[in-house]
Amino acid sequence: MKFEKYLWPTGILFIMTLALLSFCAPSSQKPKIHAEIVSEKGDGNEIIRHERTYMGDRLIADTEIEKIGLYHGKGTMWNIEKGYKELEGQWKYGYWTGEWRRFDETGRLISITIYRTGSPIAYSQLQDGKMVQIPKEKWPKTAKKRQSFPTGIKGESGGPSPEFVN
Repeated sequence: MKFEKYLWPTGILFIMTLALLSFCAPSSQKPKIHAEIVSEKGDGNEIIRHERTYMGDRLIADTEIEKIGLYHGKGTMWNIEKGYKELEGQWKYGYWTGEWRRFDETGRLISITIYRTGSPIAYSQLQDGKMVQIPKEKWPKTAKKRQSFPTGIKGESGGPSPEFVN
């Protein structure tokens, strides 16, 4: 399986950071990005599949996937440079859904973007120790990002990986 473009609520920033790290590091020191599919038993003995993405040996994303490879369930992204949990939310058949929470390096919740089928519908930000809903015209670019198509893993052919097709 090859690493494909992944869309996160911070997709542009994420991709730019990866590009900068890749461009600036000498070729012998460039961290390799790779992903793996892991199956685990859930609380009810159901099998939960995850796509785990690493930069070198550091986990940078862990996303639950459904049978044909669409992101579906919990998604978590860690800061590439410092390793803290930066973003957490839910996927529904490849689209961002519900609350996506952003954290600072101390673990403090700093913002929440609410999505419906990949489109942002509300944004709140920490101000003076309280979460405050922000008017749409004042949202940062990362909160305005929309998905135009579902996201998931891709096999070599561009479709679902063969391991997900019965």
